[in-house]
Amino acid sequence: MPKPQSKPLPPAKDDQLDHLVDGLSLNADTVLQDASHLAHQFLDAANYRVQKMRKEVEAEMALDVARAEAEIEIRNSATQTGEKVTENHIKAHLILNPEVAAATKLFNDRQAEHEYGKLLVEAYRIKRDCLKAVCDLTSAERAIERIVGMSTTSLQEVRNKAKSKYPGVA
Repeated sequence: MPKPQSKPLPPAKDDQLDHLVDGLSLNADTVLQDASHLAHQFLDAANYRVQKMRKEVEAEMALDVARAEAEIEIRNSATQTGEKVTENHIKAHLILNPEVAAATKLFNDRQAEHEYGKLLVEAYRIKRDCLKAVCDLTSAERAIERIVGMSTTSLQEVRNKAKSKYPGVA
């Protein structure tokens, strides 16, 4: 009898994650506000990642405990019945053990969440780089405007001097 295929469940609703993802957007009208909030958002993202990393470590430890308990049970059962136990035999029983399967699934989910946390921190680094690029471009644009403004003023002064020195020339 074939086992029914289960679809992966969507991630649980996480308000903290939703808030962090919403903070990634950049809007031209709110660049200064975005820049002022970036440090706090980056810290929140880093804390989120650490939280997910700790949950991954907890799940890994729970998986190790589940495997060890199941392996001990398999070996004890084999000893009582006088069966010869191979590593492949134990490995096959561990795969079929529901507690080990549940712990494995939890560990895999926690690994994915931790990886997502890493990507979230990287996304905030990219946002920082984007804001820095906007700041650099804005500074360069202002410098060019100032230089062009000074050139225009200087050119006008030269024209005025020339007109006063040579009044008949247009």
